[in-house]
Amino acid sequence: MNSSEDDVNKLQKELIKARQELHNIRTQLKSLQHIHGKDINKITKTLEEWQSGDYNKCELSSEPSSSKPCKDKEITFKPIGIIHSEFPRIRGTPRQPTITINDTTARLTINKDIFTNPSHSLQDLNQFSHMWIIFVFHENSTHPKAKVSPPRLDGTKTGVFATRSPHRPCPIGLSLVKIEKIVDNVVYFNGVDMIDQTPVLDIKPYIPQYDQPNMRNIDEHENLAINDSDEEALEFQVTETPTPDENLEGRGAPDGEENGTEASAVPSAKDIKVPSWIEKAPVTKLSVVFEEEALVQLRKIEPESASESCRLISKVLQEDPRSIYLRKKWRGAPYKWRIKNLTLTCIFNNEDHTVKIMNICQDGNIE
Repeated sequence: MNSSEDDVNKLQKELIKARQELHNIRTQLKSLQHIHGKDINKITKTLEEWQSGDYNKCELSSEPSSSKPCKDKEITFKPIGIIHSEFPRIRGTPRQPTITINDTTARLTINKDIFTNPSHSLQDLNQFSHMWIIFVFHENSTHPKAKVSPPRLDGTKTGVFATRSPHRPCPIGLSLVKIEKIVDNVVYFNGVDMIDQTPVLDIKPYIPQYDQPNMRNIDEHENLAINDSDEEALEFQVTETPTPDENLEGRGAPDGEENGTEASAVPSAKDIKVPSWIEKAPVTKLSVVFEEEALVQLRKIEPESASESCRLISKVLQEDPRSIYLRKKWRGAPYKWRIKNLTLTCIFNNEDHTVKIMNICQDGNIE
């Protein structure tokens, strides 16, 4: 009787396991159908553009668009909003936002034809103290030059990309401003270096952990495991990082476009505010595990730089590069991705927050 019950229990467990496998297969098929549909839509759109003569000399290719950029294709953007400031003309407008950070207030109005509810796009932005504004130097009329003469250099010419000159091949500006308040679809901010009616392309919250070099103190030993017992085990070094206060204290930023007034390049630590999820993310960093076979493959492909590649791969994977869709809908399925000239096959485990690198091969040698 006991033997019969054991057999039944064993069969039930195998049935449960089989059902789970079927569920995983169905989930993977749905994901593949979704990806396949996107590829078909992309090909259809490309063919339609080609047939209509609006193809701009872009070659149809199975390679990613980043591999063969369309140099002749123009990129156009629709402004998301307009800035209203106290400076009606270019002359006299501050050259850096930190010069007027406490003295002037401007407002950015999100266009109502961009979103049905433009105020929704600003939800929770008030949890940040500062934001980046990406805008257009819309009144620049001079032809861009490779070298410019910033006022701070008193006539000496230097490369345009070594300055923040507004006279650029692509007249795009970037300013860090302090958020004063948000009312409906309008952001009031301090630190104005834009003229009135400046069109805005985008805004992004300022996050010192991401936006300042060396702010993130990442212990490269943390969340990293390598299954390797031989004497040639890869080594990882911990870099000493200055404390946040050392990074955030005001420093001059001679970028070539100030008007001589020394101003802090970044906000002071006491003035910065970010949401709690920035400091304590609701997602857990992953432990990265290299299987022995994967290490052997990597050493064979890159005998001189395997350690550096391991370090780079680990940094990317421990932050979990998967989308929310893949995390929830494609759980446990092999995850393939490319970095440098390598193609990696990984298995993510959401329960124990690990990712195992199972296979590493050179591009073009995928089995």
